[in-house]
Amino acid sequence: WSHLIAHKLYNQKKYVAARAISQISRFFTGIEIHPGAKIGKRLFIDHGMGVVIGETCTIGDNVTIYQGVT
Repeated sequence: WSHLIAHKLYNQKKYVAARAISQISRFFTGIEIHPGAKIGKRLFIDHGMGVVIGETCTIGDNVTIYQGVT
């Protein structure tokens, strides 16, 4: 859920707020998702420690990601 909020803020050019939400989420989950990443519906991250999703990443619908993926 935090990525949805961060992504909306990022699209509104509120980069500092978007990045703050992203970093707080990373602190609690160990998963780093850049607010500019485009993520489809029903993304499932299983054992997400070390997962990094960058700014230019586009992920489709119904995707499962396991630990250590960048």
